[in-house]
Amino acid sequence: MRVTPYALQQETHYDWRYLSAPGTPRIFTVVFDRDLRVVRTASVDAEVSGPSGPSR
Repeated sequence: MRVTPYALQQETHYDWRYLSAPGTPRIFTVVFDRDLRVVRTASVDAEVSGPSGPSR
């Protein structure tokens, strides 16, 4: 898991890497606001997002 705070946006992104069938690496992201409420979620192929994680 990786946690990335974005102070100017007042958001924190939590990224989890996982394998989807048939072994496709993916990244699941949950975005929280400053009150720790979920703002949005996303799931992308790890290859699409690049080696350092999803583009934001």
